[in-house]
Amino acid sequence: MEIVSKTEGSKMTMEISGWLDTQTAPQLEKELSALGGDITSLVFDFAALEYISSAGLRLVIAAYKKWLARTASKLSMFRMKYLTFSALPDSTRKLILRDEAINYL
Repeated sequence: MEIVSKTEGSKMTMEISGWLDTQTAPQLEKELSALGGDITSLVFDFAALEYISSAGLRLVIAAYKKWLARTASKLSMFRMKYLTFSALPDSTRKLILRDEAINYL
């Protein structure tokens, strides 16, 4: 997995490519833990993500919940492949879509 982070003011975009699984999830977790309080908008760009395992999904959902707890913070995910998004349980998709966490393109 490769993560390319780009910062524009208080917005951080993480372009994640390759596989997000049990072996690589700690790398993303480390990157997320290093984010400062000045970042109020986090965008996951999954255009080049080839595979996401349950460990990867668990990390993304945990990041989503943590981000919601931050004051005036926004988390967006976009360019997810249809099969990745459709692999989520209905209840999770409804939760994410209800809270507008995914800009699904």
